[in-house]
Amino acid sequence: MSIAYEAAGTDRTATQRLFGLGAPTRGVDDRGEPLNRMSMDIGALAPNTARTAYSGVLAVLLDDLLGFTVWDRRGTRDSLVTAELSVDVLTPRRWQGPTLWAESRLLALTADGGTSTARVRDSAGTLIATGTLWGNFVDLPMPAADRSALPASPHRGCRHSSGSGGGSRTGAACGWWCHPIHWSRTNSGSCTAASRGARSTSRRTPP
Repeated sequence: MSIAYEAAGTDRTATQRLFGLGAPTRGVDDRGEPLNRMSMDIGALAPNTARTAYSGVLAVLLDDLLGFTVWDRRGTRDSLVTAELSVDVLTPRRWQGPTLWAESRLLALTADGGTSTARVRDSAGTLIATGTLWGNFVDLPMPAADRSALPASPHRGCRHSSGSGGGSRTGAACGWWCHPIHWSRTNSGSCTAASRGARSTSRRTPP
């Protein structure tokens, strides 16, 4: 899915420019129900549809608009991925240009995602296709930890004692460190597993 991260009034995504898609816009229907709209420029394509079916381009239009409709209700979640897209082509040929128009509505929403439906019409008002999408909300990974303040090699004057994947330092300004999943054994105890380079003052013995 190549949804715009902002709705009307922003630049289109690269995919939207490539396929002649307009930016998604929010609106309401005749009953005041919310819906979203998107257009596709088929000016160069329309004359060829009398003999050739271009149904594949409808999936691009529907995936973009339907995905935006669910993504727009994501709340605090970061983004959305398409889990399932269904396209039913009702008029595979003889589309009237220069533009296809799609309107979508939200059908259901959960904490993990949602589903939306849409209809596509050509410039003459003919129903070209319908589509339904189920999308899953996703969260971006946490940023990597700042490793600039992690301890380096043992300070001068510290006695180094290594074990399976870690070590300890004794003396002034000395501490413990250990590697993930490994215990660092020393004469005075053991270090619990921790992130690589992380300090620990634990003296507990593992079970």
